[in-house]
Amino acid sequence: MAQAVTMLMESLSGFDHKYSWSIVGHSGNGPELPFVEYGQIPRTRMQRAEVVSSMISASAIAASGDTTVEAIEAAVKRVASEEADDYLVFVVSDANLGGYGITPEMLRRALTADPKVTACAIFIAERDAADMLSSALPA
Repeated sequence: MAQAVTMLMESLSGFDHKYSWSIVGHSGNGPELPFVEYGQIPRTRMQRAEVVSSMISASAIAASGDTTVEAIEAAVKRVASEEADDYLVFVVSDANLGGYGITPEMLRRALTADPKVTACAIFIAERDAADMLSSALPA
């Protein structure tokens, strides 16, 4: 997860004039754990490293449970509430969903809740979970 977020932050570096973005995590502690707020993007490598460090610390003290669906719903609503040319949500998940009763249909509904928002999910999963999710979710 830390590597995926690092790649996203590095790829957005230098484009703050074009994109407004935030990073919000989720865990058993709740669906919205802010790591980067809109307008407060980390500009240096040290600041980006601090974001990753905060994420790792949060995961170490996270309660068991999964709030993936609630986190997606909150992200879609938050992005749609701002004025923008495009509305994008990127979900990165370890895809340990079955153990918490989260179905592909629940994910599909959350990802497609607002027609003006394009929500993309990146699942870091075991092969069986990846096969199930890729066959059940929209492309």
